[in-house]
Amino acid sequence: MKRFQGELLSVDLSSYIPEKQTDAVDIAIRCFHVRDDLWTFPLVFSLTDNNSTHAVVWDERCVRRLLRRTRSPNRDLLIQDMETLCELRHRLSTREEIGACAQQIWYRNSSRDYAQTAVSQLYGAVADQLHRADRLPVLHYGVGSRLIVSGEEFPDWALSIAIDEYEFVKRNREAGTLPSAMLDLVGADHYGFRGPGVVNV
Repeated sequence: MKRFQGELLSVDLSSYIPEKQTDAVDIAIRCFHVRDDLWTFPLVFSLTDNNSTHAVVWDERCVRRLLRRTRSPNRDLLIQDMETLCELRHRLSTREEIGACAQQIWYRNSSRDYAQTAVSQLYGAVADQLHRADRLPVLHYGVGSRLIVSGEEFPDWALSIAIDEYEFVKRNREAGTLPSAMLDLVGADHYGFRGPGVVNV
């Protein structure tokens, strides 16, 4: 058993934690190509410095883009759920409010698939992040992206999205524009957003 941020885990995470930030993408790519379900960990760990905010922002941005290419029959409704999550963030909703939405999405219908599960779990991660940004449960790191990619059977386009968003969040974090610009960066028009101090992509 291994301990990570106070949690006991049955998996050794040492191979997923990059020694240098520049190693994160290479490790994630290797894990992705062997269909390792924890392929997101090198990316989110490198974005996490005693605070989970950047990792959650990365996952949220990825899920928004991944959903648009998913085969899930629930896709359109889940895209609306992501818009709702953005609205909840803008309203500075509480952990309890966002957590209640996570439950509603989870139990919405009997045909819950990997994409619906991913969005519900992402809502849960956002709720937990609002409550304790310094100690998000380790399995919440990148949960939305992991579930969608696994459900889609690890397509190369999903890896491209993940790396693209990782580089974007990393650049903005280094520029000091995250998390202060987080609400705008994950908004409905985030691909074209050019707010003050935000690194263009």
